[in-house]
Amino acid sequence: MDSEILERLEILHTSGQISEQDKDRTIKAINYLENKLKIKVEKEMGGMFATHLAKALSRIACNEAIEESSEEAEVAVREHPEILREAEILFEDTLGIKDVPKGEINFIAMYMNLLLNS
Repeated sequence: MDSEILERLEILHTSGQISEQDKDRTIKAINYLENKLKIKVEKEMGGMFATHLAKALSRIACNEAIEESSEEAEVAVREHPEILREAEILFEDTLGIKDVPKGEINFIAMYMNLLLNS
C-alpha cells in the first residue's frame, strides 16, 4: 500500500467521513488483498478502491448500505464469480462483517477485479 492511500484514508477520517474503525478495517482489508491474494493496491485505482471500501464500511455501520448493484458491477461479478467469492470472504472472514448487502459486495468485487487487471 502506498503512502498516498494512507494519506487519503487519514483525510477521510479527520474530515469525519469515516470512523477510526472504518479506517483500520480498510487498512486491514488492503493488507489482506496484498499479502493473501497478491493484489497490488496502489496508484489511482488503489486509492479509489480504498475510498470506496472505507465509505462502504461507513454506510454499513450507519445502516445506509447500498442494496442494489450497478449494471457495471453486475457484469463484473457475473464474469468473475471467483472475485465475488473473495469479496464475500473479505467482508465476512477478514473484516468480521456478516450480512453485507449485495450492492456493497458487488461494488467492492468490481474494484477488486479492476485492481487485478490494472
